Amino acid sequence: MTSRFFMSDSESDSDISEEPINEAQGISAVNFTFSEDEEDTKRIVRSAKEKRYEELKNIIKNIKNFKKNKDMANLLSSFEDVCKAYTKALPVVQKEEGGRTPRFYVRCLAELDDFIQHVWENKAGRKNLSKNNAKCLTTLRQKYRKYTRDYEQDLKVFRENPDAPDSEGEAELEEADDDSDVDDNLMDAATFKKDITSTKVAKKIAKSDNEDDDDDDDSIYWGPDSDDESSSSGGEGGITNLRNKFLKTTKDRDEDDLKKKKKRAPREIKAKDEESDGDGGWEPVKKGSAMPMEKPKMFGKDDEINVPSVHKKLAEIMAARGKKGTDRKEQIELLHELLCVARDNNLDAAIYVKIQFSIIMSIYDYNPSVSDPMKSEFWEKVLIKIDELLDMLIENPELTIGEQVTEETESLEKQPFLVRGCVLTIVDRMDEEFIKLLKACDAHSNDYIISLRDEIRVCAIIDKLLRYEEEKGLPSDICRVYLRKIEHLYYKYEPRAARQVVGELPETGDTSLAEMDRLCKYIYVRDNTDRLRTRAVLCHIYHMSLHDKWYEARDLMLMAHLQETIHHSDLPTQILYNRTMVQLGLCAFRHGNIKEAHNALLDIQSGGRAKELLAQGLLPQRQHERTTEQEKQEKQRQIPFHQHINLEMLECVYLVSAMLIEIPYMAAHEFDARRRMISKSFHHQLKNSERQSLVGPPESMREHVVAASKAMRNGNWRQCRNLLLNDKMNAKVWDLFHEADRVRGMLGLKIQEESLRTYLFTYSHVYDSISLIKLSDMFELPQCTVHAIISKMIINEEIMASLDEPSSCLVMHRTEPSSLQSLSLQLADKLYNLVENNERVLDQKPFFTRGMQGGGYRDRRDKGNWGDRRDRRDQNIHRRGDRENEICPQHENGDGTCLLIEADHWALTCHSHLDLTQANELGIGDKARSETDSNMIRWHKKFKVLRCYILILGWLGIILLFLSYWRVETDPSHSPAPLRVNAGVGGGGDGATQDRPRSKKLRHLCNPPERIQRHQEGVLPSQYHLEGIIVLLRHGDRGPLLHVRNMSTINCGHRSYGTQIYKRYVADILNASRTSHYVNTVGPFVRYPLLPNPARCGTGQLTPQGVLQHIQLGTVLRQVYLTQFNLVGEHPQPEDVVVYSTKYRRTFQSLLAFLYAFLPDFTASKVHVQEGKGISFCGSDCQCERTEYFDQKYEQERRDYRRSHPGIVELVRRLGPLVRPSYIHDEIVNPLVMRDALLTYVCHGAALPCVDGRCVKPEDVTNLVSYEEWEGRQKRTSAQRKAAKLRSFGLLKSIMSALDSMMETGKPKMVIFSGHDKTIKYLLDSLAVSNYQLPHYASRLVLELYRNYTVTPSQQSTQPYFFRFVYNGKDITKSVPFCQSVTVKQLRSGSVKRGTISLCNVNKLQDYIKPEFYFKDFGAASFQEACRK
Repeated sequence: MTSRFFMSDSESDSDISEEPINEAQGISAVNFTFSEDEEDTKRIVRSAKEKRYEELKNIIKNIKNFKKNKDMANLLSSFEDVCKAYTKALPVVQKEEGGRTPRFYVRCLAELDDFIQHVWENKAGRKNLSKNNAKCLTTLRQKYRKYTRDYEQDLKVFRENPDAPDSEGEAELEEADDDSDVDDNLMDAATFKKDITSTKVAKKIAKSDNEDDDDDDDSIYWGPDSDDESSSSGGEGGITNLRNKFLKTTKDRDEDDLKKKKKRAPREIKAKDEESDGDGGWEPVKKGSAMPMEKPKMFGKDDEINVPSVHKKLAEIMAARGKKGTDRKEQIELLHELLCVARDNNLDAAIYVKIQFSIIMSIYDYNPSVSDPMKSEFWEKVLIKIDELLDMLIENPELTIGEQVTEETESLEKQPFLVRGCVLTIVDRMDEEFIKLLKACDAHSNDYIISLRDEIRVCAIIDKLLRYEEEKGLPSDICRVYLRKIEHLYYKYEPRAARQVVGELPETGDTSLAEMDRLCKYIYVRDNTDRLRTRAVLCHIYHMSLHDKWYEARDLMLMAHLQETIHHSDLPTQILYNRTMVQLGLCAFRHGNIKEAHNALLDIQSGGRAKELLAQGLLPQRQHERTTEQEKQEKQRQIPFHQHINLEMLECVYLVSAMLIEIPYMAAHEFDARRRMISKSFHHQLKNSERQSLVGPPESMREHVVAASKAMRNGNWRQCRNLLLNDKMNAKVWDLFHEADRVRGMLGLKIQEESLRTYLFTYSHVYDSISLIKLSDMFELPQCTVHAIISKMIINEEIMASLDEPSSCLVMHRTEPSSLQSLSLQLADKLYNLVENNERVLDQKPFFTRGMQGGGYRDRRDKGNWGDRRDRRDQNIHRRGDRENEICPQHENGDGTCLLIEADHWALTCHSHLDLTQANELGIGDKARSETDSNMIRWHKKFKVLRCYILILGWLGIILLFLSYWRVETDPSHSPAPLRVNAGVGGGGDGATQDRPRSKKLRHLCNPPERIQRHQEGVLPSQYHLEGIIVLLRHGDRGPLLHVRNMSTINCGHRSYGTQIYKRYVADILNASRTSHYVNTVGPFVRYPLLPNPARCGTGQLTPQGVLQHIQLGTVLRQVYLTQFNLVGEHPQPEDVVVYSTKYRRTFQSLLAFLYAFLPDFTASKVHVQEGKGISFCGSDCQCERTEYFDQKYEQERRDYRRSHPGIVELVRRLGPLVRPSYIHDEIVNPLVMRDALLTYVCHGAALPCVDGRCVKPEDVTNLVSYEEWEGRQKRTSAQRKAAKLRSFGLLKSIMSALDSMMETGKPKMVIFSGHDKTIKYLLDSLAVSNYQLPHYASRLVLELYRNYTVTPSQQSTQPYFFRFVYNGKDITKSVPFCQSVTVKQLRSGSVKRGTISLCNVNKLQDYIKPEFYFKDFGAASFQEACRK
């Protein structure tokens, strides 16, 4: 390649001498040409319109190609790109076209619309599309319809005259594209062949001129290559000519030698030139930059220096950024000089900021490697420049810089100044470079300390940026700066804040805790991204844990539910989560919460990878080694050394916590075969110590913990404390804590308490009674502390004992069994051994082999398996008839007894003696008798063993049944509740017996399971296809919400607990959850009980009757939607079913019962139940102050209703003392509350309460129910309807979102909400449904989504999707006012109730929940505005 420094061989010396030399005045564009590749490139300046339109045209061209190929995925991405490109071009369109949409863009949209409609209507073609293309087609159709709403008028004008030409410039560009396409298409074969031939000739000439290879084979001439010459080698000499063609001739060799000489000649000349270089002359110039040696001047002598010229010069300098051969250092110097020129000419501040921003970015570009840190001198420069930039921005408030400023809207001359750039980006990059500088230094050297000092300057810059963004920044930018500030603050301990936490100093607002609280709360409220909020929460928890705010940190961690979603976060956030959990565990340990500390540290310490999980170093891989790229990425994720957590201290805290939990547990379950392991790593350390043949004094931290564990196990608490609290352990671990003395005191107290528990577990069977004073002296604990520990153990049933207060003794209850129980236990153990021996006997050889043929193993193998032998035995026994009794005859004929013989093992033997006279009567000879006797004895022996075995098992069952009955009768905690309440003598106390009220209304409210039947669900003509359902449930039968009289004696499970359905449900739930009564999976419902209390009526808790109601309801709906319509198939996928439940036990347990009967292959542990926010599932629309106002107004209206019925008010006042217990003095004034309390008696078969002869009568309950129904039939007031609308808006949005997903993707098929009666009531009131029955227990509201496949889009403008509401089996669609329902079917008779079936188009519901229509009654257009008004 030639350049201006070297002349080609074809140029003569005269050309060199005649070349004029032009001295440049100032710096031209050539001076900034940094690469030889750009020397001959001419810069073309284009307008913004040309650039934007060219971008649009290129994307439109790609769209045409993708339409030809029917590549829907790329077509979707190109459509999104063209929308973004046109959004960027809008300023140009407004300026150049006067706001009119370019015709070529409208043409593209119209053609795309035609293409989408054509493909969509072609059902056969759509079926042939791949799954990805079909999904992309649906998404493209939806996005196109949404996007083109703003261009409907333009499309309408275009379709009136689609053949009209575009504007001149657009038409020319279109014609040029069309001509190029036509030329490409008209290229014929001859032209193509000709081009190929010419290309070959050109390549051959170039090869002969530029040959560099010295190999002889590559320089051989192979003859002509044209088709004419190849075709002339025919005839008889064809073979000879072909042979000669591939032979190397002498002429070819001579030409090769000549070429080699020509190649050597330039090399010799070049060597001579280098030798003669000492006298001066030409100097070789290195490849790359063509910058002059002397620093050039920026502007000419007479050039005018103003903002446009400086901006233009800046653009020329920055044009070389990132290009090959650019001298980065020289570029920084040029920018500095340009800044000096601007300052010398007193230009505006905007151009200063622009140049300063470019200088900072050029300094960042100086380091090309992303992983390597910056050089120290450039680091100092970038800190100074960023500080100067922020000072400029603060001093010039009229100047605005941001990414939202485009190149077209940038204003550098007139106020207000607008500069394109992002200060947050350069500060984030500065922070990243600071972290890389720290990680590049040795953590134990002075260089690290020196580099760490720069954190003060970094934090000062962040504070300065924070003040600037708080004044002029957007909320999203402020959140980013706040998080950057938080990440420099969260790991720092402030002693003054810690002393304020413990109350030693008064609280002030200038501590790090107050600052973190202010910054994090702003992010919680204003941030719209999950990542910033998640990191802010974790940093906040970390900082509070560091300063011993345990309860606040724990509550924030539980409320954030980060454990559910953290695995979806990026790796740095997961590392921060691990660090936060570790710090939370250390905080719990400092507070003495040992179990919480162990649980927090368990996941980090269990795998032995704490160092890697906390990003404090790399561990060697066992299975495979990391690649270079993986190791590089891992090192980039490491955190600086000054943020590390001491790993030895962390392991010691974990092992000590495990010791304090595990040692008492091991002592309590010493002989339990099913003892579980709490901490595997702790047991691993114990086993390693036990394997050692010689155990010396402990040296390491682990050995100290193991030795202390052994001492605690033996009850020696002093030795245990001395092993953990000594000078060596203080230096290694405990002195690293803040307030180490308090931690050591806490640990010593915990060792004493757990040693006391271990001692009682180990030696309680030795004592009849133990003095609390003696225990207090033994373990040096206060007597009140000993009393508290023992009381807690008794309450938790950890020891069987009781406290004798007068004597201050612990009286141990003998847990040894009685004589009958001991004999039963011995019998059970012996029978267990007996069963095992009998099974071995049946598989052994026959008892008597003498005189038998084939009695060995081979004979038994040929006779088949045990089933075959049993069949033959039965046949043999039947042939003998009544001789079966001869197996064990009476003592007169042959003594046959079943004996238990105690020897080395237990065995059952059956002695049978056959009388010889009986054998003679059978006509058996000596030989035949011998063989027959052997066979009979063998088979009869086995049958006798089996019969004795069955008999013993029967007796064992009777004994165990008696023992269980005796235990239940003698245990007062298991006394059954009476079935009838107040069954005493009338007139005294709570005595009089009452009849149970029975009426249709009460039966409706209690809603027994047999009343739940299918009615109008899923009844439609065949042309409608069920696409999905949304089910809203009310929980089942529950206990009262208030304490009522004789509540402990009401048996809420007397009807349901003994049924087979409920027993099977309990067994299946416990089996699926591995016999655990609680939820084991992590989530919002962790540790929730899976089953209700079988008999006791808990306040507001579900009863077994409620479980049966939902099992019946699930069975009914399963027959409709799964059996009849096959909505999800036999094996539903997780994405097919979405379930929500409020955070109440009764709704969660009702949902489990419903899903158990509704879904096939139901498993409680695999169901992911999501928590619904509030009782109305309001989601993000819960906070509304106006809701309380409307509720209060509605309650006032209800009080007015009651005043118009003084009889009801008097009834409620009279029944209050009868229903409420005597020790509760709160009055019941609401009839609905009174009705709910009385339903506890009515629905559970209990007698109504009585006090001193005054009783609640059945007609009183009926009157209350009648009044409630009357109040429900009244017209919905404005306050009631508005309160319901505000509460149900979030639920309606969730329902509409689920419907959209069903219509677009077909998933999910079912959405289930488990809520309350108010949940259904709010929804029905918001839909303006009138005259509906109030929701009873196990009510359901089903929304069914249908599609009419007979209606095509050409026949109607609306969607072919319809829905209907079915409330407790009744179609209420026609009761919805906004829904212009169409009756599609009239029901006459049959298995469903009479009535009409109506449908409503989905568009009606979509239009109804639009905020501007939904909140029209409020005079608002959004939820927030409705809540404010």
